[in-house]
Amino acid sequence: MKQKKRQGTMIKLGIVAILAGVLGGFLGIAMESRPFKQKDSSAHLVKEKITGLFPGSLKRPINILVLGIDNSGHQPRDKFNPAYSFIGNSDTMLLVHISNKEGIKILSIPRDTQVRLPGVGIAKINAANIRGGVPLAVATVSQLLKGVKIDRYVRVNTQGLIQLVDAVGGIEINVPKAMKYTDETQHLYINFLPGKQVLNGQKLQEYLRFRDRVGDIGRVQRQQEVLQVLTRKLVQPITLLKIPQIYAVAREYLDTDLSIGEIVGCVSLASKNTQQPLQTILLPGEPSGSKYRLSYWLADDQKISQISRDFGTSENSKAWSIAVANGTKQPGLATKTVTFLKNKGFSGAYVFRYQGKSSSINFTQILVPEGEQEKAQSLKEVLGRGEIKIAQKAQITLLLGQDWTLTEH
Repeated sequence: MKQKKRQGTMIKLGIVAILAGVLGGFLGIAMESRPFKQKDSSAHLVKEKITGLFPGSLKRPINILVLGIDNSGHQPRDKFNPAYSFIGNSDTMLLVHISNKEGIKILSIPRDTQVRLPGVGIAKINAANIRGGVPLAVATVSQLLKGVKIDRYVRVNTQGLIQLVDAVGGIEINVPKAMKYTDETQHLYINFLPGKQVLNGQKLQEYLRFRDRVGDIGRVQRQQEVLQVLTRKLVQPITLLKIPQIYAVAREYLDTDLSIGEIVGCVSLASKNTQQPLQTILLPGEPSGSKYRLSYWLADDQKISQISRDFGTSENSKAWSIAVANGTKQPGLATKTVTFLKNKGFSGAYVFRYQGKSSSINFTQILVPEGEQEKAQSLKEVLGRGEIKIAQKAQITLLLGQDWTLTEH
């Protein structure tokens, strides 16, 4: 558990460092009296103010869509052309949820996730950016997650990743196996031997783009691995000496609609919550197998409902998932309790079948994952009872006992 907490702290510190580098880009531009311009004029979203009176505070939880754009197929072979910076599929897609109360959650959305794009039909979600830029990518992710609100976006192109890794002197990766792959259309030539090796930006990009038997999920796993390694590199004291190089990368290769004040707010919040466990989530689903001509990641619609609640952006909302199980012999008690909880504002409550012993349990229990005790305490206060227990559950589970009755409420 301590190791997981340390990793969570490191990743959040890395996010702070990356955001600080972005902030440096903004401030540098401001000092030069030149406004920060979005690379895609169609990328403007309907923006609602998300910071308080002071930029260092967030008014409510926010969601930021992060897109890593693969523009290698649209670039001239011999020279990088900024005009093509953000034309391409999104090789990486993350939804970052930042909350004053809950810290940071990161949802990884596999690039092969099957969606329906307007005017296109069934397609992989990574095509949204090339088909309609940021607006279509935002609309597609929001629709996939059942209406989750997306407040801001960040796009980093292929060259940006290469330059960032080169700016910090490369990163060490333990390549698990021999990797060899050639794709002439994408100018992609991968040839790695197994073992530890320091990869520069170009080699790291190849490592991330390698496609093996586990397909898109293998890429996601390598993305998570690289995020941790890059984070450790970014928070090393010597990296502070390289802030000018990081700033230059942010200015040239990053596109975002975050304002200076909003970045300050995100950095401030992340730095205050480094002791809180980081939550990383893979979009639930399964490979399509031979069901389709192309390989897709088929999202689990039922489980996405839970993610939608968890990524809600109302600070006062109790939309997090609560599985309510009837541990008594009173028929319909779980259903009635779900209605009771929803009337109290717990919109994420739902009935869950109790799979314990057939005999009734005496006392109500609130089973909670590590790090969710504050939510459990909030639920206990509404119920007026409930023994809180740490358990290996994906969400809070309310196990109703014989001591629970709705007649007294």
